[in-house]
Amino acid sequence: MATQGDQTIYGLASQPSGSSIEGVQVVKGSALIPLWAEGNGGAAVSFTGSGEYELALYVFTSSKTDELSEAQAVYLGIVTFTKGNASITLEALSALLSGTVTVSGTAQAGVQLQAVTASLGGSGAISYQWQYSSTQASGFVDIPGAASVTYTVSESYTGKYIRVVVSRAGNTGELASAAAGPVIAAAGTVTGISVSPKTVTVTRGKQTDFNATVTGVDPSQAVNWSITTAHNANTTINSEGLLTVASNEAADTLSIQAVSAANNAFSDTATVTVTGDSFTTVPPAPTGLTKTSAAANAISVSWTRPVNAGVESYDVYIGETNAGKTMVGSPTAESYTFTGLSAGTTYFISVLARNMYGAGAHSTTLEVPTLPPAPGGLTVSSYTSSEVVIAWNASAGALSYKPYKGTSEGTLAAGTTTAGFTTTYYGLTPETTYYFAVAGVNESGEGARTAVVSVKTKIETPTGLTAAPLTGTQTIQVSWNHLTSAASYKLYRSTEETSGYAQIGGTIASASYNDTGRVTGTRYYYKVSAVASDSREGEISDPVSAMISSTTKAITSFKFKNFAAQDITGNISGASITVTVPSIVNITELVPTIEHNGASLNPASGTAQDFSTSRTYIVTAGDGSQQTYTVTVTVTDDSLASALTWLDSNAKSGADYSIVVRRAESLAPRTLSYDGKAVHITLTGAGNTERVISLSGNGSLFEVKAGVTLSVHEYVTLQGHASNTAPLIAVTSGSAILGLGANAKISGNTYNKSGDNAAAAGGGVYVDAGSFYLYGGTLSGNRIAFSGSYGEGRGAGVYAGSGGHVEMQSGTINGNTITTSAFMAYGGGVCVEGGGTFLLQAGTISGNAAKATAMASRPYAYGGGVYVGSSAVFTMSGGTITTNTVYAYAGLAQDYAYGGGAAVKNGTFTKSGGSITENTCDADNNELGAAVYALIGSTTLKREANAGVSVNLDTTKTGSAGGWE
Repeated sequence: MATQGDQTIYGLASQPSGSSIEGVQVVKGSALIPLWAEGNGGAAVSFTGSGEYELALYVFTSSKTDELSEAQAVYLGIVTFTKGNASITLEALSALLSGTVTVSGTAQAGVQLQAVTASLGGSGAISYQWQYSSTQASGFVDIPGAASVTYTVSESYTGKYIRVVVSRAGNTGELASAAAGPVIAAAGTVTGISVSPKTVTVTRGKQTDFNATVTGVDPSQAVNWSITTAHNANTTINSEGLLTVASNEAADTLSIQAVSAANNAFSDTATVTVTGDSFTTVPPAPTGLTKTSAAANAISVSWTRPVNAGVESYDVYIGETNAGKTMVGSPTAESYTFTGLSAGTTYFISVLARNMYGAGAHSTTLEVPTLPPAPGGLTVSSYTSSEVVIAWNASAGALSYKPYKGTSEGTLAAGTTTAGFTTTYYGLTPETTYYFAVAGVNESGEGARTAVVSVKTKIETPTGLTAAPLTGTQTIQVSWNHLTSAASYKLYRSTEETSGYAQIGGTIASASYNDTGRVTGTRYYYKVSAVASDSREGEISDPVSAMISSTTKAITSFKFKNFAAQDITGNISGASITVTVPSIVNITELVPTIEHNGASLNPASGTAQDFSTSRTYIVTAGDGSQQTYTVTVTVTDDSLASALTWLDSNAKSGADYSIVVRRAESLAPRTLSYDGKAVHITLTGAGNTERVISLSGNGSLFEVKAGVTLSVHEYVTLQGHASNTAPLIAVTSGSAILGLGANAKISGNTYNKSGDNAAAAGGGVYVDAGSFYLYGGTLSGNRIAFSGSYGEGRGAGVYAGSGGHVEMQSGTINGNTITTSAFMAYGGGVCVEGGGTFLLQAGTISGNAAKATAMASRPYAYGGGVYVGSSAVFTMSGGTITTNTVYAYAGLAQDYAYGGGAAVKNGTFTKSGGSITENTCDADNNELGAAVYALIGSTTLKREANAGVSVNLDTTKTGSAGGWE
């Protein structure tokens, strides 16, 4: 322990509670009794109190008790004293444990250390405990299980210090050897591991590689990889460190660990941030496919990426038919440009998305035309001094054409777009060269222009042309206003006003000419033109006439020319002229054509007159004498029925027939058909009193066939009845047209239908093909009444089928109703379906109703105001849809009421103006879209409260992009 003369201090510390030890000093919380080593003796320690004492024995290397510290102490052991032992001497303490301990062997992992004991006093068995510490002097901790005389160094203690503590059974205290070390690693020993990268971001459905580097003395590089945080079962890391993140991985962060296969005490981790979509199947169809640009040979499109679908790429399809589309590209971005296309051709385009699971569904098909090619055959078809007419051939795919005009090729400016193949420019400057070109236009824009053509306008026409006989001669003097731009003039003469003109006088330099040798009593007609300095002749003037006076003053012919495409000739008897006209004549506005041999006629030929009473005409002879004629016009029969019967035999193609409805009449159903001739019939009331044309019997009052246009105007009402079995008016040909003008009405018809699996369409107007234009007037009080099983009522006011077009420019559709106890009701006001079109620009659709009831089956009612069926198009740029109702009631089943204002089912509806407000859905079970309801495929769109003037709607778009709630 301590040798003689060392002046080493021994101390005892700790005692039972309540006892006291004389001379105790405190060192860092321990009660210490200093004992001086002097010779073989020692100081004695006295204890008071009772019980057992457990004292710690320390040895210090300092002789100054006021400098003692635990850092200087070597702990020797515990001494226990029992009651009755009043004191103990240093000699007794030092004898408890004596001797030395050393360690032999190399401090290397895997090498055995040997505890060597020498002069170990006391008796009893010796025990060993090996310890380790990071420092050589203190902090040693027991090595678990290392309790024998030898210890083979574990590689886990590489870099640590190793010592052994020895104690003997039956003695109190223990001896520690000097520390061996630090321990060095053996060959193949692992001292560390590092993973790279430490942080990485991986998209769901993707992979990434990790690497691990093991450090030490020739360490094995084998590691075991694992994911230590919660993750999807399909998220894995293989033995090579390849991480695969599942497409439906829910975790946003993963922890990756590499553990040494040779020593699992060594490991390192990396952190993975998971991004991208979470998905478990192929992507849904892309939405929002739209054209971004188009050229003659290319189309660019874009679309919206499917959300949360892990899209990796897209397949784009194109074809000249929907069924003939083929895949032509696989972009990764949400856009694509198709090239090598044909100009003026409509292409069908769709796109599908792909992810790791494969290809999803196609988007909706987009129809886009390429820009049209330049039109061919541009020519100047005619021109005057102030007008030029240009004409061209059609351009493939063009819907309209934009002409260009300028005074040089570099100053061409666009004119008004036209759907035809000609355009006329007015107000041009005479003798000026103009340049022209034209381009085709379609939905994609304007195509290439034609080559430029040019023309120089003619010299202007002389004005002030007059002709008068020179008194007492056979000469007629012709004169006109001189043109400063004219080099000369040409004069033409005929004895007929409209034909037979021949040039007289040769080249005339002045602005007058005396035509000699004229015959008395013959009327001569003259025209004049100017000739420019480059010998180009200008336009010939209108004729003037003169006659050398005579005594003749007779009306030789009185006709209503071109009436019904034929002349109606009056009977001249003395001074009386009588004319009989058919019933279609409006005798208040007849225009006669009158021939006479006098010098003048008053009123002049071609002047409209009211022939409801006799009219007087005066012919004045060249010598001033006059003859008076009285003209009386008689109408054969002024009834509408008679007028229509007359048309059956006399209608001419291209003619316009204006029939004045003078009284109320009842007509049997009638077909307006004239072997395909283009015939325009207008029904107009007489005065401001309503004239009602009512239907007798069952059927359509009028069926308008090919080539016929029927226009109903002021104060004419076409009226059906409550027991009818057909639409009141039917338009059944693509070239047939029905028009309804101001103060006119189509009303009061009920289309009754019964039976199973049947349908009734068009209570007021049925347009299967052709067109119906409302530019005023009212379509009201019409009904479809259906009874039976599984039947349908469509369009109480108006129905437009596959070839039908309805255009509302003003007017009212109101108070029309479908009532059916047979399953389905579509469109109280208007029903358009199967390729039909409805354009609402102005006017009001109000108070209409679609009502469906059924006791044992499920009734459906769609569109109180308007219903748009599959493949039909409804475009609303103005007008009002209000106070319409859709109603469904089922006694024993579910009922469905959709779209109080308007309902769309797989059709197209765009609203860019107007308003849809205060409409109603009414059903016991299912009601949706009080303002507007749309079902497009499986997508439901709606507006409940209203779709006012600030709300634009589009069924080709969803959500807020389409204006939907």
